[in-house]
Amino acid sequence: MERIAVCIVCDEAGSLFEGGETLPRFGGAGLHMYLLGKGLARNPDYDVRFIFLYTEPTELRDDAISFIWLKGLQSGLRRKVAKFLPGSQERLRAYPYQDLPEKRVFITTMADFAPHLIEQAGLAGAKTIFQTACELDVTEPYERTAEDGAMLLDRIASCDEVFVQTETQQANLKSNRDRDSLVVHKGWEAPSARPSIEGRESVLWVGSAQMVKQPWLLFDTARLLPEVSFVGVMPPAVKSVTDYALRQAAELPNVTLIDRQLGYAEVQEYFDSAAVYIYTTEFGTHPELTVMQAALGGAALVSERLDPDRMFTEKGCGIITGVGANRLAEGIQRMLSDFALRQTYTQNAFDYIAESYSYSEMIDTYTKVIDGFFEK
Repeated sequence: MERIAVCIVCDEAGSLFEGGETLPRFGGAGLHMYLLGKGLARNPDYDVRFIFLYTEPTELRDDAISFIWLKGLQSGLRRKVAKFLPGSQERLRAYPYQDLPEKRVFITTMADFAPHLIEQAGLAGAKTIFQTACELDVTEPYERTAEDGAMLLDRIASCDEVFVQTETQQANLKSNRDRDSLVVHKGWEAPSARPSIEGRESVLWVGSAQMVKQPWLLFDTARLLPEVSFVGVMPPAVKSVTDYALRQAAELPNVTLIDRQLGYAEVQEYFDSAAVYIYTTEFGTHPELTVMQAALGGAALVSERLDPDRMFTEKGCGIITGVGANRLAEGIQRMLSDFALRQTYTQNAFDYIAESYSYSEMIDTYTKVIDGFFEK
């Protein structure tokens, strides 16, 4: 059987591969694409590659996945052959894809990557799948002018398939661009059994240094609970936010701040040992990967304001405290002081995420769509 080239356009995933630990990462999009690529690479009929637009992946290593660095390939070839082959620019731009199997699918996430997906897939003659990363991908792309945002929405709507994460996103894309889409949940591989919550005491916060994550709530809440140990895992994103976090942590003896990138397995170890995970993201209707990691690791969920998938109010997966550090502190105290309550919430959250956000189901859905592109 002829193999299918599955190419994922996502520079943010580079830091998760062996040899790429120092490369930049922004939020959970890179982790989502990394996990997707690893799952698809288990299929012997797929030739999985990651395409990097600006990140140099020359040191990356993986037994099942290979890498394409567009900037390096194209600039090197241009210097060598442009003067001998007038009018060769288009062929040079498509050169990185010449050795791919004829059946090709390109995938990306995050609105900013949609134009690159369309461009590179056009050069390669590939089908396209766009996966939303957040609510704004189908309403108002993050930190964009109205004109640029509209352009990104047009690019997203033009893909062969669009995967959204919630019915809300599905309705918004239909309303904004009259485009149908498929709800595909992110997935995380669950352990075979619920973890024990015995002996846990710390409170964990995990998120990149962005305002949308509301990192000040970590520090404001820690001030209100000086007897509780807090751990903040906050890899760099926005320098001013990182600088603020470092200043705050220096003043708080009960806060340990980790301001560098960690591998997702290392981060999971923090979830596996925390008593409580505080979820302070400002907006969203689907559980982020950190929520999944916390639920599957046995850290009790305390949300300041969000109720993704109504998992708190309808599924009993944790506490929604209400807005502000004072209410968040009250919710943490309640969770830490009542072991039976915490056990109930952690069991509910584990079962819900394991059932509703199955890693294998995510891979199966992608596989069905990818194979469907080429069925006769």
